[in-house]
Amino acid sequence: MVELDFSPVAAGWADLLRGALATVEVTAASLGLGCVLGDLLLLRWRPQFALRVASLMLVGASCQAAFIGSGFGDWAIAGLEVLAGICVTGTFTLWETSLQEHVPDRALSRVSSYDYLTSAGLIPLGNLTIGFVTAAIGLHHALFAMTVVGVTAAVAIASVPAGTAVDSALFSAAKASLDRAKALDARFAALLQDPTFYDTPRMLRQLYRSRFRLLRGFSGLWLIYDQRLGSMSITHH
Repeated sequence: MVELDFSPVAAGWADLLRGALATVEVTAASLGLGCVLGDLLLLRWRPQFALRVASLMLVGASCQAAFIGSGFGDWAIAGLEVLAGICVTGTFTLWETSLQEHVPDRALSRVSSYDYLTSAGLIPLGNLTIGFVTAAIGLHHALFAMTVVGVTAAVAIASVPAGTAVDSALFSAAKASLDRAKALDARFAALLQDPTFYDTPRMLRQLYRSRFRLLRGFSGLWLIYDQRLGSMSITHH
C-alpha cells in the first residue's frame, strides 16, 4: 500500500493563500486611506468646474485594475491605490454634489434612480463579461483592458463642452432674474422704512416674512452666480 504525503503541498498552498490575503488586505486598506484623504481634501478644495474635475479624477480611478496587474511590489501597489482612492472618492463626491446643485429638487430622486439603474444595475453584466474576457485573453491582459476602457470613457466625458463650459445664455438669464430680485428687495426695504406700517404690526410682520421668502428663494442662485462668475456684488440692506 502506497501512502502519499500531501502535507508539503498543503503547506505551500497555505503560504500562498496567506501571502495573497495579506496583499489584498494592504491594497484594500490603501484604497480606503485614499478615500479618507480625498474626503479631507474636498472639505478644503471646492473646484469651480466640479464635473470636469470629477471626470478627470475618473481617469485615476479607472487605473486601479492596471495598478493591481502591474506586477509591482505590494507597497508600490499600495501607494498607487492611495492615489486611486483619492480619485474614487473625488469622482463620486463631486458627481453627487453636481446633481444636487444642478438638478431641481422635484426631479432629483428620478435622476438619481436613472443614475444608479444604469451604473450599479449593470455591474452584474460587467462581472459576467469580464469573466469571459479573462478566460479568453488572460488575467493581466484583462486588467489592462479594463483600465483602457475606463480611461477612454473618462476622457470622453471630460471632453464634452456642455459639462465643462459656462453656459453664457443661462447665466445671462440668471443675472436678469437676480436683477429683478434685487429691485424687489429694494422696494421691500423702502416699504419697511415707511412709518405708515408702524401702526399696523401685523402688516409689518407680513412684509418682513415676504422679504425673507424672497431672499431665501434667490439665495442659492446668488451664491452659484457669484462663485461661477465672480462679477456680481449684492448688498443686503
